Amino acid sequence: MAKYLNEILEKAYNEIYLSEESFHNFSKLKEYLEYKEDVDSLLESNLLNNFGDSICKITNLGRKVYNGIGAEKHLEQNLKQKEMQALKENLEFEKTKINLELAKKMLEEFPKTKWFARIGFIIGIVLLLKELYIMIWK
Repeated sequence: MAKYLNEILEKAYNEIYLSEESFHNFSKLKEYLEYKEDVDSLLESNLLNNFGDSICKITNLGRKVYNGIGAEKHLEQNLKQKEMQALKENLEFEKTKINLELAKKMLEEFPKTKWFARIGFIIGIVLLLKELYIMIWK
């Protein structure tokens, strides 16, 4: 995996424009496909800009990455960030689902609770009247 990343980034760093290698520069189709995959990874992660017709140029981010941690480490970090983001989104989705279920249960129980409150209010009024009756007549 990522056999040509640093090589491509170095070539792009040292040249004004990078022309993608052709199929004929590789001894095996598998190597060419790996090379194309690495170029696509660099383009996708905004380390290279594509100007069409297989011509690329390194971006400012690409320069920083080349001078810093290297393309492979940068792509690994991006992958970890994407995985963490996906995990976070999944947890948020699960939380939302649970909140929806709890809200549905609360809405189902709300009428019962409302009736208990009404009955309790009526009992309180009756007991208040009873105590007032006892206080007045004694």
